[in-house]
Amino acid sequence: MSATSHPVLHNSTSSARPTGRDRSRVGRSVVGGFYLMMAGVHLGIVAADAETYRGFADGGLFAFVRDG
Repeated sequence: MSATSHPVLHNSTSSARPTGRDRSRVGRSVVGGFYLMMAGVHLGIVAADAETYRGFADGGLFAFVRDG
């Protein structure tokens, strides 16, 4: 078989550095993982004791947040 009959699997002109698409994929995975971890923390707090959030917004900057 000749070398031209196979699709190119690796571009020899590419550098070892990740491309923008690879960085975007990694970034999305990191942000998604962080989001899932924080959701798990939130669910754990609520499952253990929902009263933990009672005074959460008492020190809020805006009155509509403080007063509800």
